[in-house]
Order: sequence, then C-alpha cells, then structure tokens
Amino acid sequence: MGVISGCLPNVSWLLMVVSGLVLLGLMIPLLALNVRRLRDTGMKNGLNYTLNIIGFISPIVSIIGMIYRAVLLVLLCMPTGKFQKE
Repeated sequence: MGVISGCLPNVSWLLMVVSGLVLLGLMIPLLALNVRRLRDTGMKNGLNYTLNIIGFISPIVSIIGMIYRAVLLVLLCMPTGKFQKE
C-alpha cells in the first residue's frame, strides 16, 4: 500500500479506507468461526469472548498477539467436546 500511495499521493486516504473495510470484512467472519469452534470444544462463553476480545486488541501489542495466536491455535485444535463435563 505504501508503494501505491507514494505514486498516487492524492488517493492515499481512499486506499486506507478501502483497506480498513476489507480488514473489517475479513475479521467478522473469522471471529464467528473462532467462536463456533471454541463452543464446539465445550469452552465456556466467558473465556471464549475474552479470547476473542484479546484477539482484537492483540495487533496493538505484538508480544500479546504472538502469545494469543499460539494459545488460540492450540485451543482450536482440541477435539470436539474436550472441555465438556460428563
């Protein structure tokens, strides 16, 4: 995006708006998939929503983002019903 905005300085704000909308359009379905998969594992809703809120905050602080991605990867790979009480 930097190369394009360098060549066309007058449309850099338009590129930022479009890229923000694309990012938002991709984050909402990904959030829905994460919530559904974590519910399938039997995770409680409070922890599920907390993890997804951290996911929105994580791009701000890179260390939190790396830890979040590693934990989420492990949790998403858990078998269905892993956290459900029998």
